Amino acid sequence: MDFGRKIANIRLFAQKYELASMPHCQMLKSNGSDFKDTFGISGVPQIFIYDTERRLLKHFKGEIKIEAILNAIQ
Repeated sequence: MDFGRKIANIRLFAQKYELASMPHCQMLKSNGSDFKDTFGISGVPQIFIYDTERRLLKHFKGEIKIEAILNAIQ
């Protein structure tokens, strides 16, 4: 799968679940090891949820249901 197609899939996911309408929701696609090394990621996908003070509230490792993400951000 090429880079452009991966980005398109990320955008489709965000649109499907209306993530753009959620304040401070950011998505990241990293091609290098800098993000992996900084956050200690051992696999994908991983989701990090922070509060308004930039404190980590929840870290999901692996595939999870959207309901778990929505519950964590409400």
